[in-house]
Amino acid sequence: MAELKHFFHEHKLILNEAEPVIDKEVECVGCRRPINKLIDAFYKCNNSLIDSSPSSDCVGFYMHKTCSELPSTFTHPLFPKQPLSLFALPYKKQNFFSCDACDSESQCFMYCSESSANWANSEFLVCLKCVISELKSLEERNRYHPGHDHPLTLVQSPALFLCHACNTTATDLSYICTTCPFWIHESCANAPITYQSKFHNEHALILNYSLPQQFRQFTCFCSICDENINPIDWVYICANCRFFAHVKCALSTLIVSNMNDEADWGHSNLMHFPAHDEASLHKVMQQCIMKVANAHQHDSANIAEPSPYIKHWAHRHQLALRNKNATT
Repeated sequence: MAELKHFFHEHKLILNEAEPVIDKEVECVGCRRPINKLIDAFYKCNNSLIDSSPSSDCVGFYMHKTCSELPSTFTHPLFPKQPLSLFALPYKKQNFFSCDACDSESQCFMYCSESSANWANSEFLVCLKCVISELKSLEERNRYHPGHDHPLTLVQSPALFLCHACNTTATDLSYICTTCPFWIHESCANAPITYQSKFHNEHALILNYSLPQQFRQFTCFCSICDENINPIDWVYICANCRFFAHVKCALSTLIVSNMNDEADWGHSNLMHFPAHDEASLHKVMQQCIMKVANAHQHDSANIAEPSPYIKHWAHRHQLALRNKNATT
């Protein structure tokens, strides 16, 4: 069973994936949120298991596994001049601090600019909720891509540059590597791994991040634009048929295909399966929803304007609706 020595407790902590019996509701000493013992991975003090009369601090010590994995230091964008250090208020005391980022009061883990002994005099204090929110934002702005060895950072302003994936200089949002001079368009970074081309219906094309070695002894041409394939550029390939396509050519036909699909979707009841990607799947779902909504509106219209004729069990002929004020 996994063990952990955390700075916030004197004894080793033991990992519990789940407990079969729930004795009482407990909360995490880090985030002060409840722990669901049936589904949450959490740590508890090992001393409470081996000591016949453990202290109350040991019995009540529970911590989410995610809280135990928080970074020891964190640089907040509102206080960039120095890293903040993780610190925990004594969880048995009702100590509160005011977060300098969101202005709320908290008594859980904090990040501060001073040592733990002087946390009350810290120049900048930030609560755990704000740090976790910033960490999630950083995750969204940074990504690992299988086409590169280092993490990539999103550049959120359009730029004109030579893309290392498609070898073009189109202006686009982009991902850049801060370790080496690698820069690609956002559209290339989001290119699907598999792609069904209208120019090659027999098999799906597979995205390769350079021309495979077995094809480099030959001169390969793009089957869409008929231009040479650069061995270091990203390329879609059907190896069985030796069908090659530049990423830029494949993506351009994918955009045209999606536009045609959108036109069909607006004027036809056809649904195309399998969906090429997540965006296509969403369009199919929207089409289904609109179909149901239109049917509901049609039914509502029928209810709002009932037929003037009915067949009643008390008479063998149809009955006509007649306004009592109408003249005969």
